[in-house]
Amino acid sequence: MGYGVVLGSQVGEVRCIERERQALLTFIQGLIYSNDDLSSWGAQERDCCTWKGVSCNDNTSHVIGLQLSGYELRGNISNLKTLDLGHNSALQADNLDWLANLSFLSHLDLSGITINDTNWLRGIRGLSSLKELYLASCDIPQLTPSSLDFLVNSSSPSLVVLDLSGTKLNSLVFSWIVNMSTSLVRVDLSDNQLDGLIPDAFGSFIFLEYLDLSGNRLEGGIPESFSDLSRLYFLDLSHNQLTGLVPELRGLISLRELHLSHNKLTGILGASFGQLPKLEILDVSYNFLQGTVSESHFLNLHNLKVLDLSFNSLVFM
Repeated sequence: MGYGVVLGSQVGEVRCIERERQALLTFIQGLIYSNDDLSSWGAQERDCCTWKGVSCNDNTSHVIGLQLSGYELRGNISNLKTLDLGHNSALQADNLDWLANLSFLSHLDLSGITINDTNWLRGIRGLSSLKELYLASCDIPQLTPSSLDFLVNSSSPSLVVLDLSGTKLNSLVFSWIVNMSTSLVRVDLSDNQLDGLIPDAFGSFIFLEYLDLSGNRLEGGIPESFSDLSRLYFLDLSHNQLTGLVPELRGLISLRELHLSHNKLTGILGASFGQLPKLEILDVSYNFLQGTVSESHFLNLHNLKVLDLSFNSLVFM
């Protein structure tokens, strides 16, 4: 019993990826179904790409879809730990209240879908076990002051990864993040509508390794508290409206990539750049930096691979 057509496969060849096969079996074990078509799951046919309702990519063999409507599924999936519905552009969610029962959920990916719920954070705030949240490129309602109560009360103490890039969110999202978790390791808020100042509170995320705030309308200076982020290896503040001097960054001993281009930064290129031993990429192009730059600035940057100082008023000696 099969479903769909297998292209480019030999008879008897199993093209299903084993870890995805096991994930499907775990999923179905928690459900009750009345349709015998689902009995093909895990029975004689090992290729999960031929199971009823399962769609796979013909080139990669990854499972890319589940179509289980009409199977009268019942059961309890409250023990679910991973839910990945990302990059399904046709998928819409009127609300996220249904997430409240998934108390063991640690990985949630809804990237690229449409969320119509104005209080979309209400469904997330109860996920006390959540470690990774991906909402990149989601079409979601803009945050308003009336949703601030949900933001403040939406602490996720175990959250490690937060990706809200490309969602057109405004700066109210900072109110949620700074009250969220000091365990954050990766934060991506790029390509949004963030404006105003960068919160100093980012300096308290001592485990932070990756921070991307590029492509926004952020103003003011770069917080000096960033110097406390000794684990940070990637920092992108490019394509904003940041002004003032570049602060001392010698505390960023793990930094490998620093992107500050397309801002309004002024002053000289400080000697602290030369105290970043792991730096591989430094891009401060398209700013208003001035002063003299000499070889001594970079003598200790033994790992430097990309250096872009263009479109400033620097003098090279």
